[in-house]
Amino acid sequence: MRVQHSVASTVVQANAQRIHRDGQSFFEVYATGFTTATHDQVWATLTDYESLANFVPDLVYSRVISRSGMVSMVEQASRAGTMFFAPLVRMLVRIEEEPQSTITVSQESGDMQHYTARWELEPASQGDGAQGTRIVFAGELEPRFFIPAFIGQPVVQANVRQMVESVIKEIERRTRH
Repeated sequence: MRVQHSVASTVVQANAQRIHRDGQSFFEVYATGFTTATHDQVWATLTDYESLANFVPDLVYSRVISRSGMVSMVEQASRAGTMFFAPLVRMLVRIEEEPQSTITVSQESGDMQHYTARWELEPASQGDGAQGTRIVFAGELEPRFFIPAFIGQPVVQANVRQMVESVIKEIERRTRH
């Protein structure tokens, strides 16, 4: 199931599906959107790890624990789930940067059974000729708590779409100032 949702002048497409591979089960997620912001503007927002909780929905806090070159250790907590069940999920993540192109995130420890994510930036243009940056988010995640199959996929997909929309809105807000 693919969902498209409008953000300002762009469309965010998101997909989440339950995957079974090598005896493991997890959600595979993918979302993409476009902003007229430059790579530098997008990169500055995505790597502002201390401020992520100010604009990423459900993220309670994000703190840089250490940074060495292009590698950061970041402690994060978020509320995951639905309005009826939203436990606090804590993670220590390792973030590796390939400047202006890729951010790779992997859980070092925490409350997820499995968590990896990747942000990619690409120069792009839209059909109307607008130039900017295409933002791609892809990941694999599995919480340690049970999510019923009938709500898991739509909830995860909606959360990923909302996260990418919020990131693009923040990038565009910062670009206007």
